Amino acid sequence: MTSMMKRGWLWLLMLGTGLARAAVPLDSMPVMEFADDLFSRGDYYRAITEYERFVFLTPESPQAGRARLQVGMCYYRGEKWEAARDQFLKLKEQYSANPEGRDAWLMLAKTYYRLQKYTMAEELIEEFIRKFPNDEHVGDALVMKGICLARFGNNEWARESFRSVPANSIRSSDVDMLLGQVGRLDDVPQKSPGLAAGLSAVLPGAGQLYVERPRDAGISFLINGVTIAGMLAAFNNHEEVVGCLFGLVETSWYFGNIYNASMGAHKYNSRQRNSVFDQMEVNCGLLKDAQSGDMLPSVGLKVKF
Repeated sequence: MTSMMKRGWLWLLMLGTGLARAAVPLDSMPVMEFADDLFSRGDYYRAITEYERFVFLTPESPQAGRARLQVGMCYYRGEKWEAARDQFLKLKEQYSANPEGRDAWLMLAKTYYRLQKYTMAEELIEEFIRKFPNDEHVGDALVMKGICLARFGNNEWARESFRSVPANSIRSSDVDMLLGQVGRLDDVPQKSPGLAAGLSAVLPGAGQLYVERPRDAGISFLINGVTIAGMLAAFNNHEEVVGCLFGLVETSWYFGNIYNASMGAHKYNSRQRNSVFDQMEVNCGLLKDAQSGDMLPSVGLKVKF
């Protein structure tokens, strides 16, 4: 009897404990807090697991949308752009009427920007501004739109977008800086690909020197000089076959040298413009999260998984 009573009390204790645990709302369990802590420490892989655990345990919780958004943010900060895009796209469609959906909308545009799909990013932003003209993040959206337009070379339209930032937006203080950065784009030094190619056609290596690539200029001048000298020496010695081989090699190097000089000019121009855009993105906060406003690190340790 005593043994049966002990077992009975044990069952009652277990039942009471289970009921007590069931009575505690799962929303108050520390799963979300633990996930947020992992996220803040940059442990995005484990944070995803915890956010998804929270959604699985409490799919109807008011915090479920934020947990799903944080999964997308983990992918974004881990530079898993395609995974981030897919997550934000689902949230945009599922939660479009909620703050989480609007945050996901802007983060989707930022993800497309990171994928260098500036047209898609700009179209998403346009749609966001039309649908939510009074949203608190319209200023962010107009800044992003302006940078996308500047990426296309539409500097005047970019200025118009920056000037449209509402005066009550936290981005209004950045307008003058952004306009100044667009002015830098107008004055950024550029090299002519045609001139670079022409210089290298006249003197191999001259085009590379023009686009500020002295190492490539030296290599081009040396190789073209050696192959021309070899070709002339072979023909002078009546070694026509060897001379033709040198001539074939020289022809390839010569036209390759012209193409290399032209591409060098394009790369130079791209570097000059990108240096301005890099500064613009950091200064204007394009790297900020829509939901938290925290600046994402543009220089330093990058956490990937």
